Amino acid sequence: MSSKFDAKSSLFVNFYNADLVHDYLRGLNNVFDTCCEKLLSEVDIGEIDSFGISVGADYSLMQVHAGLVLGHYIKKYYKKRNFYRWQ
Repeated sequence: MSSKFDAKSSLFVNFYNADLVHDYLRGLNNVFDTCCEKLLSEVDIGEIDSFGISVGADYSLMQVHAGLVLGHYIKKYYKKRNFYRWQ
């Protein structure tokens, strides 16, 4: 799979692109930042000490990748600790 961001498709489709997600987690791109900003737009990050992220019971790539990307974004921009739970 290509690590090139597909701007023509829904942003959520890109969560299935393992290369794109892995590059984001290694700090090689910032293509998921806009999605994370929208997801967290109504959350007062300053009032929260740490975050728990549950990636769901069926371990789909969408759930796992979205959880890892969101956790990476929170850690990167807000310097908050993340806890992951694999259900």
